[in-house]
Amino acid sequence: MGTWKKIKNELLITWSGLQEATTAIAERTNRQVIDLKHNLAIYEVEEEIKNSITALGDQVYRKGEVSLDDLKHDTAMASLVSDIKGMEKRIQLLRHQIKKDPSDSAGHLQRILNRGHYTLSTATVSDHFEGIGIPVTDIDIPPGMQIILVDKKGEVRLLTEATIIEKEDQVLFICEQKKQADYISFFSKA
Repeated sequence: MGTWKKIKNELLITWSGLQEATTAIAERTNRQVIDLKHNLAIYEVEEEIKNSITALGDQVYRKGEVSLDDLKHDTAMASLVSDIKGMEKRIQLLRHQIKKDPSDSAGHLQRILNRGHYTLSTATVSDHFEGIGIPVTDIDIPPGMQIILVDKKGEVRLLTEATIIEKEDQVLFICEQKKQADYISFFSKA
């Protein structure tokens, strides 16, 4: 009877995880739909602005040679200019409502990597690592690993040929998922 309870509990936990994942996907999709609607509304307002600017240009053309002061006092033109400014404010408001989720970029990168069976990983360089003090180009990096950047006590640097790995550096790298533990332990081997 205890085995059945364990199976039942494991199924409930799995089901709960699936529900959470489904909810997260639905929320992200809903946010993307809302952002798309805002982008379409921005496009429509931009088209209105273009039309209003064209109308304003036509009115200026029809007026002929007139001073800018005279144009400022023309109520029809002042109304068009006011409408354009109002539309520009609507665009700013819509752009502000579009949420840029910084974690979504990282999530998108991880999804791309997952398709190729890769993952983004980090490791801390131990004092036993044989590559300490050596330019990264002279370190025998395992196949299937690509170092991207190194965090040197808060100073993040993109990897270059001149990069030298030091003790306690945080190394960010892309590697094969199935060998991730091996790649992490690579930075602690003597």
